[in-house]
Amino acid sequence: MRIFFLGTPAYAVPVLATLMDAGHQLVGVGTQPDREAGRGRKAQASAVKEFALRKGVSVLEPVTWRSAAAIASVKRLEPDILVVASYGKILPARLLNLPPLGGLNIHPSLLPLYRGPSPVASAILAGERVTGVTVMVMDEGMDTGPILDQVTEGIGENESSTSLTQRLFEIGARRLVSRLDLWADNKISARPQDETQATYTQSLKKDDGEVDVHLSAEMLQRKVRALNPWPGVYTTWEGRRLKILEASLLTGGQVEVPAGVVRVRSRESKGCLVLGTGDGALALERVQLSGKKPVSARDFIAGHQAIDGAKLPS
Repeated sequence: MRIFFLGTPAYAVPVLATLMDAGHQLVGVGTQPDREAGRGRKAQASAVKEFALRKGVSVLEPVTWRSAAAIASVKRLEPDILVVASYGKILPARLLNLPPLGGLNIHPSLLPLYRGPSPVASAILAGERVTGVTVMVMDEGMDTGPILDQVTEGIGENESSTSLTQRLFEIGARRLVSRLDLWADNKISARPQDETQATYTQSLKKDDGEVDVHLSAEMLQRKVRALNPWPGVYTTWEGRRLKILEASLLTGGQVEVPAGVVRVRSRESKGCLVLGTGDGALALERVQLSGKKPVSARDFIAGHQAIDGAKLPS
């Protein structure tokens, strides 16, 4: 099958790779244009672009798909179908209707739940224990198209957005590939979404990651898991940004620390940073001070003993 693929971040790469491994012909790839990144603000290609070029697949990266030139560039490739995974923008009907088989999209939620740009982070923040991945037929709406396939997956107790998103897209890739030929041969059909059950997510913002010490320990731990890798959860200590990369709950009255105060404690023969919250305490297990590499709490304590007793901004 002749496929034009659209995707941008690393999460989408396994989908592209699975399509190629299954023997389908990738006639081209569409991705977001290079963006400035890092301290030097150098142009950085998307993970999908880098992978496609290594595999010898041509890449298109228009600023918009609403231009006649962009549509024409895909039409010349004569795709049978579009496959989309985490592209990052809503695609116009003119593009979706171009191939005879339309477009299929992988969305990491149990649609119609958690439509929109941050389904995995939103599910973790909400305390969900179960989520899933949906293969849907694309239309002009935001994740509103009919459902071709859907599978439920559990959320690990300490699982982060990074690992969960990766896992869901890998599962979604296999499910989509197993149904491509059936869809092309009209042997399976899609069912409409139940609009009465629809929920929506918002784009994450940088300040979403700022620590609010008045939240409960459980909610803060959800944030650490959900906002990994971006925007990350962070606070300020001695005028520098301190990122909290991994954290776990301290339960059963193990420690009592005032909200916003960090104390050094021993835990399972290891140094432990304990943050008091509005309800309970949180063990900070891996942190990163601005300008430094990520380190374990034990290593951080060894070089920053002044953290003991510090009061974080509220």
